[in-house]
Amino acid sequence: MLIPAKMSAPVSVLLYVVKLCRDNPVRTFSGAELNAAHLFCPLDAVLPGQGANFLSEAAVGHGRNAQKRRGCLAGFLPRFGAVLLLFACSGLLAAGVIYGCSHFNARSSGTDVASGTPPGTAPASPSEVSPSEASPSEAAPSEAVPSETAPPETVPPETVPVTGAVSYEFGTALGERERVADEWFDGAVFLGDSRTEGLQLFGGLAHGDFYWHRGMNVFRADDSKYAYFDIGGEKTTLLGTLRVKKYKAVYLMLGINELGYQEEAYSAALSELVDGIIEAQPEAVIYLQTMPPVNDQKARDFDISPYINTKNVNKFNEAIARIAEEKRVVLLDTAYLYRGPDGQLPSELTGDGVHFTSSGYKRWADFLRTHTMEPEEYLKLRDMEE
Repeated sequence: MLIPAKMSAPVSVLLYVVKLCRDNPVRTFSGAELNAAHLFCPLDAVLPGQGANFLSEAAVGHGRNAQKRRGCLAGFLPRFGAVLLLFACSGLLAAGVIYGCSHFNARSSGTDVASGTPPGTAPASPSEVSPSEASPSEAAPSEAVPSETAPPETVPPETVPVTGAVSYEFGTALGERERVADEWFDGAVFLGDSRTEGLQLFGGLAHGDFYWHRGMNVFRADDSKYAYFDIGGEKTTLLGTLRVKKYKAVYLMLGINELGYQEEAYSAALSELVDGIIEAQPEAVIYLQTMPPVNDQKARDFDISPYINTKNVNKFNEAIARIAEEKRVVLLDTAYLYRGPDGQLPSELTGDGVHFTSSGYKRWADFLRTHTMEPEEYLKLRDMEE
Protein backbone atom coordinates (compact mmCIF):
# COMPACT_ATOMS: atom_id res chain seq x y z
CA MET A 1 0.00 0.00 0.00
CA LEU A 2 1.35 3.44 -0.91
CA ILE A 3 1.23 5.92 2.00
CA PRO A 4 1.32 9.69 1.32
CA ALA A 5 4.19 11.52 2.99
CA LYS A 6 1.88 13.72 5.04
CA MET A 7 0.38 10.60 6.66
CA SER A 8 3.71 8.99 7.57
CA ALA A 9 3.73 10.20 11.19
CA PRO A 10 0.35 8.67 12.19
CA VAL A 11 1.23 5.51 10.36
CA SER A 12 4.52 5.26 12.26
CA VAL A 13 2.58 5.46 15.50
CA LEU A 14 0.32 2.65 14.37
CA LEU A 15 3.27 0.48 13.36
CA TYR A 16 4.93 1.05 16.70
CA VAL A 17 1.75 0.08 18.56
CA VAL A 18 1.30 -3.09 16.52
CA LYS A 19 4.94 -4.11 16.95
CA LEU A 20 4.70 -3.82 20.73
CA CYS A 21 1.49 -5.76 21.10
CA ARG A 22 1.55 -8.37 18.37
CA ASP A 23 2.89 -11.11 20.67
CA ASN A 24 0.31 -10.65 23.44
CA PRO A 25 -1.69 -13.70 24.58
CA VAL A 26 -5.00 -14.76 23.07
CA ARG A 27 -8.28 -13.54 24.55
CA THR A 28 -11.92 -12.98 23.52
CA PHE A 29 -12.90 -9.67 21.94
CA SER A 30 -16.17 -7.79 21.82
CA GLY A 31 -17.92 -7.01 18.55
CA ALA A 32 -16.73 -3.39 18.59
CA GLU A 33 -13.12 -4.48 19.18
CA LEU A 34 -13.26 -6.98 16.39
CA ASN A 35 -14.49 -4.32 13.99
CA ALA A 36 -11.65 -2.05 15.07
CA ALA A 37 -9.19 -4.89 14.54
CA HIS A 38 -10.66 -5.50 11.11
CA LEU A 39 -9.59 -2.02 10.03
CA PHE A 40 -5.93 -2.59 10.93
CA CYS A 41 -5.56 -5.67 8.77
CA PRO A 42 -3.92 -3.86 5.81
CA LEU A 43 -0.75 -3.50 7.85
CA ASP A 44 0.44 -6.67 6.18
CA ALA A 45 1.67 -4.32 3.47
CA VAL A 46 4.35 -2.96 5.81
CA LEU A 47 4.75 -5.96 8.15
CA PRO A 48 5.35 -8.82 5.70
CA GLY A 49 4.03 -12.13 6.95
CA GLN A 50 2.42 -10.63 10.03
CA GLY A 51 -0.57 -8.71 8.73
CA ALA A 52 -1.76 -11.74 6.68
CA ASN A 53 -1.76 -13.89 9.79
CA PHE A 54 -3.47 -11.11 11.71
CA LEU A 55 -6.14 -10.79 8.98
CA SER A 56 -6.85 -14.49 8.84
CA GLU A 57 -7.51 -14.56 12.57
CA ALA A 58 -9.10 -11.14 13.09
CA ALA A 59 -11.53 -10.88 10.13
CA VAL A 60 -15.08 -11.22 11.41
CA GLY A 61 -16.73 -14.57 10.69
CA HIS A 62 -13.81 -16.13 8.72
CA GLY A 63 -11.76 -17.99 11.37
CA ARG A 64 -12.35 -21.43 12.80
CA ASN A 65 -12.74 -19.84 16.23
CA ALA A 66 -14.62 -16.65 15.48
CA GLN A 67 -14.36 -15.21 18.99
CA LYS A 68 -10.67 -16.01 19.71
CA ARG A 69 -8.18 -13.56 18.28
CA ARG A 70 -4.58 -12.57 18.85
CA GLY A 71 -4.12 -9.97 21.51
CA CYS A 72 -2.98 -6.96 19.59
CA LEU A 73 -5.75 -4.76 20.94
CA ALA A 74 -5.70 -6.53 24.35
CA GLY A 75 -2.31 -5.05 25.05
CA PHE A 76 -2.90 -1.86 23.21
CA LEU A 77 -6.03 -0.65 25.01
CA PRO A 78 -4.81 -0.80 28.66
CA ARG A 79 -1.13 0.11 28.07
CA PHE A 80 -1.36 2.82 25.48
CA GLY A 81 -4.58 4.67 26.28
CA ALA A 82 -2.81 7.96 26.01
CA VAL A 83 -1.48 7.08 22.60
CA LEU A 84 -4.97 6.04 21.48
CA LEU A 85 -6.38 9.31 22.76
CA LEU A 86 -3.67 11.25 20.95
CA PHE A 87 -4.39 9.29 17.78
CA ALA A 88 -8.15 9.86 18.11
CA CYS A 89 -7.49 13.60 18.36
CA SER A 90 -5.33 13.75 15.32
CA GLY A 91 -8.41 14.90 13.43
CA LEU A 92 -9.03 14.63 9.77
CA LEU A 93 -5.54 13.30 9.01
CA ALA A 94 -5.99 10.18 11.13
CA ALA A 95 -9.54 9.75 9.81
CA GLY A 96 -8.12 9.78 6.33
CA VAL A 97 -5.70 6.97 7.24
CA ILE A 98 -8.49 4.86 8.70
CA TYR A 99 -10.72 5.57 5.74
CA GLY A 100 -7.95 4.61 3.33
CA CYS A 101 -7.14 1.43 5.24
CA SER A 102 -10.78 0.39 5.36
CA HIS A 103 -11.13 0.79 1.61
CA PHE A 104 -7.94 -1.16 1.01
CA ASN A 105 -9.33 -3.89 3.21
CA ALA A 106 -12.54 -3.89 1.22
CA ARG A 107 -10.59 -4.46 -1.99
CA SER A 108 -8.47 -7.18 -0.37
CA SER A 109 -11.24 -9.19 1.29
CA GLY A 110 -13.95 -8.81 -1.39
CA THR A 111 -16.42 -7.35 1.12
CA ASP A 112 -18.52 -4.23 0.80
CA VAL A 113 -17.57 -2.06 3.80
CA ALA A 114 -20.84 -0.18 3.88
CA SER A 115 -23.12 -3.16 4.05
CA GLY A 116 -20.90 -6.12 4.86
CA THR A 117 -22.17 -7.95 1.78
CA PRO A 118 -20.24 -9.58 -1.08
CA PRO A 119 -19.72 -7.59 -4.30
CA GLY A 120 -22.75 -7.62 -6.55
CA THR A 121 -25.30 -7.41 -3.75
CA ALA A 122 -27.13 -4.18 -3.06
CA PRO A 123 -25.38 -2.03 -0.40
CA ALA A 124 -27.33 -0.28 2.30
CA SER A 125 -28.97 2.94 1.21
CA PRO A 126 -27.14 6.26 1.94
CA SER A 127 -29.72 7.15 4.59
CA GLU A 128 -28.81 4.03 6.55
CA VAL A 129 -25.01 3.77 6.34
CA SER A 130 -22.53 6.22 4.88
CA PRO A 131 -18.99 4.84 4.57
CA SER A 132 -17.45 8.28 4.99
CA GLU A 133 -19.31 8.95 8.25
CA ALA A 134 -19.02 5.61 10.05
CA SER A 135 -16.19 5.40 12.60
CA PRO A 136 -14.46 2.08 13.46
CA SER A 137 -16.22 1.82 16.81
CA GLU A 138 -19.63 2.55 15.26
CA ALA A 139 -19.35 0.15 12.35
CA ALA A 140 -22.00 -2.58 12.51
CA PRO A 141 -20.94 -6.25 12.47
CA SER A 142 -20.82 -7.96 9.09
CA GLU A 143 -24.48 -8.66 8.42
CA ALA A 144 -26.89 -7.81 5.68
CA VAL A 145 -29.11 -4.85 6.47
CA PRO A 146 -32.52 -5.08 4.79
CA SER A 147 -33.66 -2.03 2.97
CA GLU A 148 -36.38 -0.01 4.63
CA THR A 149 -38.00 0.62 1.28
CA ALA A 150 -40.19 -2.33 0.32
CA PRO A 151 -39.99 -3.39 -3.33
CA PRO A 152 -43.00 -2.42 -5.41
CA GLU A 153 -45.74 -4.97 -5.26
CA THR A 154 -46.16 -6.96 -8.43
CA VAL A 155 -49.61 -6.35 -9.82
CA PRO A 156 -50.87 -8.97 -12.27
CA PRO A 157 -52.02 -7.53 -15.57
CA GLU A 158 -55.71 -6.98 -15.89
CA THR A 159 -57.65 -9.55 -17.81
CA VAL A 160 -59.00 -7.81 -20.86
CA PRO A 161 -62.36 -9.27 -21.85
CA VAL A 162 -62.38 -10.68 -25.35
CA THR A 163 -64.75 -9.06 -27.80
CA GLY A 164 -67.99 -10.98 -27.91
CA ALA A 165 -66.98 -13.36 -25.09
CA VAL A 166 -70.16 -12.71 -23.10
CA SER A 167 -72.66 -12.18 -25.93
CA TYR A 168 -71.66 -15.09 -28.16
CA GLU A 169 -74.48 -17.46 -28.99
CA PHE A 170 -74.04 -20.78 -30.73
CA GLY A 171 -75.33 -20.68 -34.26
CA THR A 172 -74.17 -17.09 -34.80
CA ALA A 173 -70.91 -16.14 -36.44
CA LEU A 174 -68.05 -15.54 -34.02
CA GLY A 175 -67.02 -11.89 -34.10
CA GLU A 176 -63.51 -10.54 -34.53
CA ARG A 177 -61.27 -10.86 -31.50
CA GLU A 178 -57.75 -10.11 -30.44
CA ARG A 179 -55.24 -11.40 -32.94
CA VAL A 180 -53.23 -14.45 -31.86
CA ALA A 181 -49.72 -15.47 -32.83
CA ASP A 182 -49.32 -18.39 -35.20
CA GLU A 183 -47.96 -20.48 -32.31
CA TRP A 184 -51.49 -20.49 -30.92
CA PHE A 185 -52.36 -23.02 -33.64
CA ASP A 186 -49.82 -25.55 -32.38
CA GLY A 187 -52.71 -27.28 -30.62
CA ALA A 188 -55.09 -27.05 -33.59
CA VAL A 189 -56.04 -29.47 -36.35
CA PHE A 190 -57.62 -28.63 -39.73
CA LEU A 191 -59.88 -31.16 -41.44
CA GLY A 192 -61.20 -30.81 -44.98
CA ASP A 193 -60.88 -31.30 -48.70
CA SER A 194 -58.79 -29.67 -51.43
CA ARG A 195 -59.61 -26.19 -50.15
CA THR A 196 -57.98 -27.11 -46.81
CA GLU A 197 -55.04 -28.41 -48.83
CA GLY A 198 -54.64 -24.91 -50.27
CA LEU A 199 -54.81 -23.37 -46.80
CA GLN A 200 -51.89 -25.50 -45.69
CA LEU A 201 -49.83 -24.94 -48.84
CA PHE A 202 -50.43 -21.24 -49.41
CA GLY A 203 -52.07 -19.76 -46.30
CA GLY A 204 -48.84 -19.19 -44.41
CA LEU A 205 -49.82 -21.12 -41.30
CA ALA A 206 -46.78 -23.14 -40.31
CA HIS A 207 -48.39 -24.45 -37.12
CA GLY A 208 -51.05 -27.05 -36.45
CA ASP A 209 -51.91 -30.38 -38.05
CA PHE A 210 -53.65 -30.66 -41.42
CA TYR A 211 -55.65 -33.67 -42.60
CA TRP A 212 -57.24 -33.27 -46.01
CA HIS A 213 -57.91 -35.29 -49.11
CA ARG A 214 -59.08 -34.21 -52.51
CA GLY A 215 -62.69 -35.27 -52.96
CA MET A 216 -63.22 -35.73 -49.19
CA ASN A 217 -66.81 -35.29 -48.01
CA VAL A 218 -68.94 -35.86 -44.90
CA PHE A 219 -70.01 -39.30 -46.13
CA ARG A 220 -66.43 -40.56 -46.34
CA ALA A 221 -65.11 -38.93 -43.15
CA ASP A 222 -65.42 -42.12 -41.06
CA ASP A 223 -65.73 -44.76 -43.72
CA SER A 224 -62.92 -47.34 -43.54
CA LYS A 225 -62.89 -47.54 -47.34
CA TYR A 226 -61.47 -44.00 -47.27
CA ALA A 227 -58.77 -44.48 -44.67
CA TYR A 228 -56.31 -42.22 -46.46
CA PHE A 229 -54.29 -41.01 -43.50
CA ASP A 230 -51.17 -42.76 -42.26
CA ILE A 231 -50.52 -42.24 -38.53
CA GLY A 232 -47.91 -44.32 -36.79
CA GLY A 233 -47.78 -46.76 -39.67
CA GLU A 234 -51.53 -47.40 -39.62
CA LYS A 235 -54.14 -46.10 -42.02
CA THR A 236 -57.09 -44.27 -40.52
CA THR A 237 -60.06 -42.16 -41.57
CA LEU A 238 -60.46 -38.41 -41.33
CA LEU A 239 -62.34 -38.77 -38.05
CA GLY A 240 -59.86 -41.40 -36.91
CA THR A 241 -57.07 -38.80 -36.93
CA LEU A 242 -58.73 -37.19 -33.92
CA ARG A 243 -58.53 -40.37 -31.85
CA VAL A 244 -54.73 -40.32 -31.80
CA LYS A 245 -53.85 -36.94 -30.34
CA LYS A 246 -55.47 -34.41 -28.02
CA TYR A 247 -56.18 -30.99 -29.54
CA LYS A 248 -57.45 -27.68 -28.19
CA ALA A 249 -59.11 -26.64 -31.47
CA VAL A 250 -60.65 -28.58 -34.36
CA TYR A 251 -61.46 -26.74 -37.61
CA LEU A 252 -63.78 -28.40 -40.11
CA MET A 253 -64.77 -27.31 -43.61
CA LEU A 254 -66.55 -29.85 -45.81
CA GLY A 255 -69.36 -29.45 -48.30
CA ILE A 256 -68.10 -28.35 -51.70
CA ASN A 257 -67.93 -31.96 -52.93
CA GLU A 258 -71.40 -32.74 -51.50
CA LEU A 259 -73.30 -30.07 -53.45
CA GLY A 260 -74.72 -32.76 -55.75
CA TYR A 261 -76.49 -34.40 -52.78
CA GLN A 262 -79.74 -33.40 -51.16
CA GLU A 263 -79.30 -30.85 -48.42
CA GLU A 264 -81.08 -33.16 -45.93
CA ALA A 265 -78.60 -35.96 -46.53
CA TYR A 266 -75.70 -33.57 -46.14
CA SER A 267 -77.14 -32.19 -42.89
CA ALA A 268 -77.63 -35.64 -41.38
CA ALA A 269 -74.10 -36.75 -42.28
CA LEU A 270 -72.53 -33.51 -41.04
CA SER A 271 -74.46 -33.74 -37.77
CA GLU A 272 -73.21 -37.27 -37.22
CA LEU A 273 -69.66 -36.23 -38.02
CA VAL A 274 -69.80 -33.36 -35.50
CA ASP A 275 -70.99 -35.80 -32.82
CA GLY A 276 -67.98 -37.98 -33.60
CA ILE A 277 -65.62 -35.00 -33.35
CA ILE A 278 -67.04 -33.96 -29.97
CA GLU A 279 -66.71 -37.53 -28.71
CA ALA A 280 -63.10 -37.81 -29.90
CA GLN A 281 -62.11 -34.33 -28.66
CA PRO A 282 -64.41 -33.45 -25.73
CA GLU A 283 -62.17 -30.64 -24.44
CA ALA A 284 -61.40 -29.01 -27.78
CA VAL A 285 -63.17 -26.05 -29.33
CA ILE A 286 -65.00 -27.25 -32.43
CA TYR A 287 -65.19 -24.73 -35.28
CA LEU A 288 -67.60 -25.25 -38.18
CA GLN A 289 -66.59 -23.05 -41.09
CA THR A 290 -69.06 -21.89 -43.70
CA MET A 291 -68.09 -22.52 -47.32
CA PRO A 292 -66.91 -19.59 -49.45
CA PRO A 293 -68.95 -19.03 -52.61
CA VAL A 294 -67.77 -20.02 -56.06
CA ASN A 295 -67.48 -18.03 -59.24
CA ASP A 296 -70.17 -19.65 -61.35
CA GLN A 297 -68.90 -18.40 -64.69
CA LYS A 298 -65.31 -19.47 -64.14
CA ALA A 299 -66.44 -22.84 -62.82
CA ARG A 300 -68.36 -23.41 -66.04
CA ASP A 301 -65.38 -22.29 -68.07
CA PHE A 302 -63.33 -25.00 -66.36
CA ASP A 303 -66.02 -27.64 -66.97
CA ILE A 304 -66.76 -28.05 -63.26
CA SER A 305 -70.12 -29.75 -62.58
CA PRO A 306 -73.01 -27.27 -62.76
CA TYR A 307 -74.37 -28.24 -59.33
CA ILE A 308 -71.25 -26.64 -57.84
CA ASN A 309 -72.64 -23.14 -57.74
CA THR A 310 -73.08 -20.30 -55.26
CA LYS A 311 -76.79 -20.92 -54.78
CA ASN A 312 -76.20 -24.43 -53.49
CA VAL A 313 -73.28 -23.23 -51.38
CA ASN A 314 -75.54 -20.73 -49.62
CA LYS A 315 -78.15 -23.40 -48.96
CA PHE A 316 -75.59 -25.73 -47.42
CA ASN A 317 -74.18 -22.89 -45.34
CA GLU A 318 -77.60 -22.50 -43.74
CA ALA A 319 -77.39 -26.15 -42.71
CA ILE A 320 -73.91 -25.59 -41.27
CA ALA A 321 -75.17 -22.68 -39.13
CA ARG A 322 -78.13 -24.70 -37.92
CA ILE A 323 -75.94 -27.66 -36.90
CA ALA A 324 -73.51 -25.33 -35.11
CA GLU A 325 -76.41 -24.12 -32.99
CA GLU A 326 -77.80 -27.62 -32.35
CA LYS A 327 -74.45 -29.11 -31.40
CA ARG A 328 -73.27 -25.98 -29.53
CA VAL A 329 -70.07 -25.53 -31.50
CA VAL A 330 -68.49 -22.31 -32.81
CA LEU A 331 -69.54 -21.01 -36.20
CA LEU A 332 -66.93 -19.23 -38.34
CA ASP A 333 -68.38 -17.33 -41.28
CA THR A 334 -65.41 -17.70 -43.62
CA ALA A 335 -67.80 -17.30 -46.55
CA TYR A 336 -68.14 -13.53 -46.13
CA LEU A 337 -64.38 -13.11 -46.74
CA TYR A 338 -64.87 -14.14 -50.33
CA ARG A 339 -68.29 -12.74 -51.13
CA GLY A 340 -68.18 -10.02 -53.76
CA PRO A 341 -70.88 -7.40 -54.42
CA ASP A 342 -72.81 -9.92 -56.51
CA GLY A 343 -72.45 -12.67 -53.91
CA GLN A 344 -69.98 -14.53 -56.10
CA LEU A 345 -66.33 -15.39 -55.46
CA PRO A 346 -64.41 -12.48 -57.06
CA SER A 347 -62.61 -13.49 -60.22
CA GLU A 348 -59.27 -12.13 -58.97
CA LEU A 349 -59.35 -14.50 -55.96
CA THR A 350 -59.77 -17.71 -57.92
CA GLY A 351 -58.21 -19.54 -60.82
CA ASP A 352 -60.85 -22.17 -61.60
CA GLY A 353 -63.91 -20.61 -59.93
CA VAL A 354 -63.71 -22.89 -56.85
CA HIS A 355 -60.21 -22.85 -55.41
CA PHE A 356 -58.44 -19.68 -54.28
CA THR A 357 -55.33 -17.89 -55.36
CA SER A 358 -52.37 -17.68 -53.00
CA SER A 359 -53.56 -14.31 -51.70
CA GLY A 360 -57.03 -15.80 -51.23
CA TYR A 361 -55.70 -18.53 -48.93
CA LYS A 362 -53.70 -15.97 -46.97
CA ARG A 363 -56.94 -14.06 -46.41
CA TRP A 364 -58.44 -17.19 -44.86
CA ALA A 365 -55.45 -17.73 -42.54
CA ASP A 366 -55.54 -14.11 -41.44
CA PHE A 367 -59.22 -14.43 -40.62
CA LEU A 368 -58.52 -17.45 -38.42
CA ARG A 369 -55.92 -15.49 -36.43
CA THR A 370 -58.57 -12.97 -35.35
CA HIS A 371 -61.41 -15.41 -34.69
CA THR A 372 -60.46 -17.75 -31.85
CA MET A 373 -61.98 -18.87 -28.59
CA GLU A 374 -60.18 -20.40 -25.64
CA PRO A 375 -61.33 -23.85 -24.49
CA GLU A 376 -62.24 -22.54 -21.02
CA GLU A 377 -64.72 -20.06 -22.44
CA TYR A 378 -66.08 -22.56 -24.92
CA LEU A 379 -66.69 -25.30 -22.36
CA LYS A 380 -68.31 -22.83 -19.99
CA LEU A 381 -70.68 -21.69 -22.72
CA ARG A 382 -71.56 -25.28 -23.54
CA ASP A 383 -72.31 -26.03 -19.91
CA MET A 384 -74.51 -22.93 -19.61
CA GLU A 385 -76.67 -23.96 -22.54
CA GLU A 386 -77.12 -27.61 -21.62
